[in-house]
Amino acid sequence: MTLTETTLTGTTLTGTYRSPAVATRIGELTRLRTEFALPTRGLVVEVETEQPLPADLSGDIARYTDSLDLSFTSRGELVDTITALLWRNGIDDFLVAADGALRHRGATGAHVALRHPGDPDLAIGVATITDQALVALVDGAAATWVVAQEATTAADLCVALTDTTPHQLSRYVRFSYVRLFHDGGAQISRSFPGVLFSQH
Repeated sequence: MTLTETTLTGTTLTGTYRSPAVATRIGELTRLRTEFALPTRGLVVEVETEQPLPADLSGDIARYTDSLDLSFTSRGELVDTITALLWRNGIDDFLVAADGALRHRGATGAHVALRHPGDPDLAIGVATITDQALVALVDGAAATWVVAQEATTAADLCVALTDTTPHQLSRYVRFSYVRLFHDGGAQISRSFPGVLFSQH
């Protein structure tokens, strides 16, 4: 399969699929990559895996996405739902990403650049997530990255950290974080699975 297009509940869904052999021949990464573009909702969902994907995954994603208001926190819920779909279909090594929310499953961790909110070409650090979720929330020149077990939890914590201290939240849930403030200062928790390239 190279390209499929279908219409479900008024949303046009386009999916692409490349085999590892084809990807190698054209000099790309040896992996399967499926990208689902939902232009009417303004959302792109990416699934990266080296395992065969279920044929009806695109339909399941489209139907579920159509039921969301696509607020910031619901992006985490979408990523968690796709993770569950993949897991139920025997896919156990993958990375799911949707608009700043990621979730990883597998033995080898995924390296994720922490992009500067004012310059997407500049990374202030890197995280390595293994069987975890990472969600980013950008607010002008400030940004928050949270790592938790589920993307929904990480997204909720990103929002909560705007007016609650990490210490208060850590009483109720386990998570790690990086915070970049408007004045250029940065804060990283001791348990964060990554590094900042420079402390401001």
